[in-house]
Amino acid sequence: MLSVRPPQHELYGYPVMAIAGAKATRPILVIEDDRDVAQMLRTYLELEGYQVVVASDAGQALQRFDEIHPRVAVIDVRIPGGSGLSLARTMKARGRTGVIIFTAGMASRREATDAGADVFLLKTAPLSELGQAVRTLLHRPPPDGY
Repeated sequence: MLSVRPPQHELYGYPVMAIAGAKATRPILVIEDDRDVAQMLRTYLELEGYQVVVASDAGQALQRFDEIHPRVAVIDVRIPGGSGLSLARTMKARGRTGVIIFTAGMASRREATDAGADVFLLKTAPLSELGQAVRTLLHRPPPDGY
């Protein structure tokens, strides 16, 4: 069976899928160095109607964060060039971004909370829990100027 993928478009210079009825919001920033996990998260969130930008290391993550000012960031704890917990602290200090720590157990809920995370999810959790966390964070009113 032939599988046809919708054409890619660019948003803030990064490829995103054009999804009919996409939710009007800033893109979600996914910070994950495992390509398979990053693709799974991108696909799931795009199917939910969100625009997604992926970064695979700490340097890319901060660059894309400054470019797109995401309302939500999904962050793995262990990433090349830094720590997801450090990124969470930085993002919280720079603006009002909802932070979801999405980990294979490399940090505790307390460590994530201390780093400013709004949500702590293990990678073994159903993706529907990630979707609910994103929806909850997006329903918070954006800060002035966002």
